[in-house]
Amino acid sequence: SASLQALSAVRASFQTHKLVLTPDQLKAALLRRYRKARKLAKRCAQGADAETLHDWRKHIKYHGLQCEALAPLWPSLKQRHRQMRRLWTLLGDHQDLHELVQIMEGKAPAQLDAAEVESMLALLRSRQHSLARRAIGAGETHFAQTAKHWQF
Repeated sequence: SASLQALSAVRASFQTHKLVLTPDQLKAALLRRYRKARKLAKRCAQGADAETLHDWRKHIKYHGLQCEALAPLWPSLKQRHRQMRRLWTLLGDHQDLHELVQIMEGKAPAQLDAAEVESMLALLRSRQHSLARRAIGAGETHFAQTAKHWQF
């Protein structure tokens, strides 16, 4: 099909034109993502809604995946990747609960009465709050240093 031919052409292009980045360029890219995640960590620590926490999670994941990819050059990034994975997992659980709360608020199962729904929502929100606190605490630790002073 045309799509497969196009993909084959792109693959061939990548194989003949190798992208070469210097360690300094790779470090600069890693630090850019670190800065963005750090900025969002500070914003979340000051109080954040689910959307901001979700945005922070995306940037933590990008940063963590960069750490994983660059660990062969800088071995300390392997541990950093594990830390970021734990952090993005906490925030992912928070986001999942946020979505569940939205569903429950919009249309709770008919077999539940209003008191059961409110009780369930209170439990979900409490867990969500706990996850956010844990993530923000970890973020304050993992993003304490400015990019200029972050050592890896």
